Amino acid sequence: MSARTEALAWDAQVDGICALPLLLKRPIDWSLEEDPPHVRIHLDGLDREARYKPRVRTILEALEAGHDLPGIVDRLMAAQPAWSQRRAERSARRLIMSLANQGNVEIKLPPVPERFNDRFQRKGELGRGGVGVAWLCEDLDQGRIPCVVKHAWNWSGPLDRRDASIRSEAAILERLDHPGVVEMLDVFEVEGRCHLARAFVDGAELANKVLQGTLTEAHQREEILEETLHLLDHLHANDVLCLDLKPTNLMVEHESQRLILSDLGHAKVMEDGHAKLEGPWGSPAFCAPEARGSLVVDPRSDLYGLACMQVFLIRERAPRSGETPDELLASIQDHGASEGEQRFIEACLKPANEERPESALDALDLVR
Repeated sequence: MSARTEALAWDAQVDGICALPLLLKRPIDWSLEEDPPHVRIHLDGLDREARYKPRVRTILEALEAGHDLPGIVDRLMAAQPAWSQRRAERSARRLIMSLANQGNVEIKLPPVPERFNDRFQRKGELGRGGVGVAWLCEDLDQGRIPCVVKHAWNWSGPLDRRDASIRSEAAILERLDHPGVVEMLDVFEVEGRCHLARAFVDGAELANKVLQGTLTEAHQREEILEETLHLLDHLHANDVLCLDLKPTNLMVEHESQRLILSDLGHAKVMEDGHAKLEGPWGSPAFCAPEARGSLVVDPRSDLYGLACMQVFLIRERAPRSGETPDELLASIQDHGASEGEQRFIEACLKPANEERPESALDALDLVR
C-alpha cells in the first residue's frame, strides 16, 4: 500500500485520483513479447491470453511494486511524457479493473456495515461497476429474502458524482412498474451516501447465455428482441431513456426465463421527448453516435443500442468501431440472422437518429 493512502475513506484520493488501496492477491502471469511488440497476459483459469500494448508493462511493474492508483499514474506519465493525467488514469484503471475481475488484484474498500439500515443483512459482494458496488443481502423485514444493496464508489470518478447517479437511478426506478424492470425495495442513506435496495434476480446475464451457446436459434433471439422492445416502450412511455442497453445489464430469470433489466445507472429522464447529455454516455460498443458526441438523445437512441445488442446476440460480439452498416448486415447474414432481425438492425443502426423508427412499437413491426 502506498504511504500516501493513510486514511481509508470513501473519497480517498490524491490529485483527484482514487487512492483506495490495491492488493495483489496472486501473481500476474505476463511477459513482454517482441514479434510484434506486445505484453501477453495469461487469463488465469481460461485457455486464452490477452494482448496489450507494450506500455502496460509500466502499470504491471508498478502494481507488483505495491503502488496505489495515483502512484501508478505518476509512473505511467513519466514513461509516456505526452500523456495527460486523465489519459494515464483511464489506461491504468481499465487494466487494473480487468485484473480485479480475474481475481489477481483486490481494490480494497473502506469498512462496510454488516447490516444496512437495520434491515438488509450483508452476505457477500456481487460485483462492481463504473458507478457502484453491489452486495448480496437478506431482507430481514421480508423473512430473509435475498436482495441487492448498491452504493457508489469512486474508482472511476468523483464519489459525489457517482452518488448522484445512484440517487438518479432510484428516482427512475420509482417511475417504472413493469415485470421486465428490477423491483426497487428501498432507498436510504448511510453516512450521507445513497444506498439503493432492489430485488435479487435469480438468473444469468444475457451475455453469458449467448457465450454459452444456449441462444443459437433465430426464433429465440426474436423473442428476446420483441420482449426488449416492449420493455423499451414502457420506459419511453414513462419518459425514461435506458441509454445503456447491453447484454450484461439484462438478466434471464432461471424459473420464468423472463428478461429483467437489472441496471438503470445510465438512464435519463426525458423532457419534451428528449434528454441532453453533458458528455459521452453509456458503453461505447452499445451506444448511439449522438450519445458518444454529447448531443441530444431520444427514444431512437435506445433503438440504436438495442440493434447493437442484437448484433451481439447473433454473432457473439458487438459492432466494432469503423464497421459500416453494409459490413454489419453482411456479417449477421453470415451468422444466420432472420429476415426480421436484418430489417430491424438495418433500420435502427442508421447513423442519424431521424432516419430510425420513431418508436419501439414501430421497430417491433419490422421484426414480425
